[in-house]
Amino acid sequence: MSLVAWGRISLLTLLCLLASGCCFTKELWAEDEDFGSAPGPNLVRVVTDVQRHEYRVDVAVVAMDQGLQRLRLRSLDGSDADGLAAWQLSPADGDDLACALLADPRQRGRCSLRIDVARDRERGDIVWSEATVVLQGVLDLGDLGGPVDPASLSPSVRERLDAASAAQDAFARPAKRADGEDWLRRFDERVRTVDLRALTPGETAPWVPYAVVLVGADGRPWQPPVAAAPASTDGKVVIAVAGPEPAEPVEPPRSREVAQLAGVAAVVVATNGTITRTFQLRAERASLWSQLGGRADGHFDATSKWRFLADAGAADPIAGTAAAAEVWPLAVTDRNIVWEEQESDSTDDFWGKLALTPVTLAGDLLVGWLLSAIGDDDDDDEPRRRRR
Repeated sequence: MSLVAWGRISLLTLLCLLASGCCFTKELWAEDEDFGSAPGPNLVRVVTDVQRHEYRVDVAVVAMDQGLQRLRLRSLDGSDADGLAAWQLSPADGDDLACALLADPRQRGRCSLRIDVARDRERGDIVWSEATVVLQGVLDLGDLGGPVDPASLSPSVRERLDAASAAQDAFARPAKRADGEDWLRRFDERVRTVDLRALTPGETAPWVPYAVVLVGADGRPWQPPVAAAPASTDGKVVIAVAGPEPAEPVEPPRSREVAQLAGVAAVVVATNGTITRTFQLRAERASLWSQLGGRADGHFDATSKWRFLADAGAADPIAGTAAAAEVWPLAVTDRNIVWEEQESDSTDDFWGKLALTPVTLAGDLLVGWLLSAIGDDDDDDEPRRRRR
């Protein structure tokens, strides 16, 4: 086949491809005809208005199902734009230590709350919300515990301490226990963050715990009670919530660990690099202190994330938490969101397509050549079949 004939066939094939729509070049220069109104790659999220409202609220702790707790907020300054004057805070990641502190009469007057809520609205409806709770205060460390004579411990506790001391290096992370008790392993990790210098005035070198044994009221090693969770997903408790809030896996509440440790002592062996001492701590106070990130003087400043919900009013406040005189600030920031079409730079788009055109034309010509070659093979085979 001559070059002129091949060119004619290729040109004819390219025109057929353009007409049928099966063409790289045509697809490159085609306009997007499937653009819709739903949020997609051509829509951008635009904040059109931001409104901030501040309220004074009193806070009560309410008990929910399965031992869970929430904070109930009641406005002293009227209702919001939705006509609500009461809300609930549900811990988003299991960090409900604010509930544990406010439910404790000894601590309620020693801490303060600041609550900041951010909400997004589309056409007036709330599509997302999150509350940030800043908890500040001073823990009462007077009853936390102190150094103890190892000889005063029971033989079974001393045996456990010796085994734990031999199994772990003082500066290593606690290994997972052989019995697979993750609950105890988490407590080991928490106790290692407690600043024991608060219990040894005048000593500035930090203490590094390396052996921990929980001791019950009878003076013997204590094991946490094993309670079957109502349901679980990858080790997380599934909470069934009535109403608009969907049921979803959340972290087990931290206050549950504090409550389970009531009446339990934690015997800790620690070193400061020079000497070794044994401490006996109230386990619930040590757990609460470490989770709050408390300093040696007892001060803490903890931040946690919560869900901001309308108050259903189905649960009664825990006794002693609803009639407190404290009033705390609540700030609610509403952002109005709209979706707008994103305007692209047509000049840059044009030059980009122009730069790719030779590549797509080469691809189209290659496809045309292949199709013409297949046609030539069919034409050459026809005389052969006739001669046969």
